[in-house]
Amino acid sequence: MSHLEPHHELVGQGYDASGSETQGYDYEVVRLEQHSPVEYAITLRYIQRYITDGVTVADIGAGAGHYSESLARRNCSVHLVDVAQRLLDAAVARLTEAGLERQIASVTRASATALSFLPDACCDVVLVLGPLYHLGLTEERSRAIAEAASRRAGVCGWDQPPRLLPRHAAPGPQLRGRARGLSPPLPSRGQLLSARCAGAADRPPNHGGRVPH
Repeated sequence: MSHLEPHHELVGQGYDASGSETQGYDYEVVRLEQHSPVEYAITLRYIQRYITDGVTVADIGAGAGHYSESLARRNCSVHLVDVAQRLLDAAVARLTEAGLERQIASVTRASATALSFLPDACCDVVLVLGPLYHLGLTEERSRAIAEAASRRAGVCGWDQPPRLLPRHAAPGPQLRGRARGLSPPLPSRGQLLSARCAGAADRPPNHGGRVPH
């Protein structure tokens, strides 16, 4: 089932396209491990630190499932959401090959701006690692943040520096990031991770699994 507006459909088609060494499907399935290992390691480190084992996570912009696999290995249930169908298929294959298919809560081709298929407060964590780059309008970024915030009960993560987020969300009473010293800018794309919602700020780090150094 598709939940895409026409211009988001075009983004999905771009990610599904093959034949390029610098973009599209063939690049994206190996990008984190082969081209952005530092970004990958640091992002995993913060995910490990601030997301508890066994919770329910919506991975909005799941891509090929690298972070979803890490979460599934920690007994998290994961909703896979992306605009690119081939990447969603790759994410499902990745988790299935790892014997983690039971940790997949749902798979939906959709935009971060339209998450109505997920009930309000259905997740402990919502990650939005990627979609905000493709939302050029402030109102679309605002909608994506609002959609994510309404689906979570505890932790939100985004991947944009506060200067690129809508003013009310960078940071605010619900989304808190760099201003509280929670997340340094990540290499490669200037990402910020671990925007924590009210009540999550005092949660102790979780070191139940391997943390990259």
